[in-house]
Amino acid sequence: MPVPYQKHQLFALNPQLGVTKRKVEGVGDVVIIENFFAYPDDIALMLEQAWCPSWKNSPTSNNFIDYYDCRYELERDVGSYDSTEYQQLIKDLALSKLGIKCHKREVHTSFNVFQWIDPPKDIGIQMHPHIDGKDVLASIVYLDKFSDGGTAFYSEYQDNPDIPESEDIRYDISKNAKLLDVVEANFNRCVIYPGNFPHGGYINNHSIYTGDNWRLNMVMFMETMMQSDHSSSFKLSA
Repeated sequence: MPVPYQKHQLFALNPQLGVTKRKVEGVGDVVIIENFFAYPDDIALMLEQAWCPSWKNSPTSNNFIDYYDCRYELERDVGSYDSTEYQQLIKDLALSKLGIKCHKREVHTSFNVFQWIDPPKDIGIQMHPHIDGKDVLASIVYLDKFSDGGTAFYSEYQDNPDIPESEDIRYDISKNAKLLDVVEANFNRCVIYPGNFPHGGYINNHSIYTGDNWRLNMVMFMETMMQSDHSSSFKLSA
């Protein structure tokens, strides 16, 4: 049965946010926001009930054979309500905490919905590292309560042209990359970081995300621009 909702209400910010910075080796500072949304359980429920199309699929891909890698997207809002407060918060914090200025325009709100069909036995097998773009600010909100693993950052990353990410998301980090750090997942935690550094999803126990358990993340990618004078419109805890 359809569930009606208004975007500005479902994605309302939590009035009690906790904001910190963390130094990630090789990357620099990232921003961590605890208790990001006011209604994260409802957002997670929406994803659990959604029909999510495959992501980076092809006729020869291992997607839908060894794992389900799906993407669910919300288009930019055309309503009269302001439903972009959460995006504005990310832009304000990127500027005040990281010195990164983003364009004002609204971006798509996307969700990664992932589950293993055949979970790897080796923790060295992780999601393929990637770069979001040279002039991109990335953000992720962790929305499953298992919160196993998080977002890994790498150096000495080597792409494998014989098996691109679109063919197989699995990647042996023990052979092809140096793991620098993992920013841990936590339910309703938002992490903001520069998208030009190699990173990827990281799972400690692959068997957790099987059966009825899904890895649920909200992701947004904002185009950056040159820094200018600013003042944040949000009052947040340090």
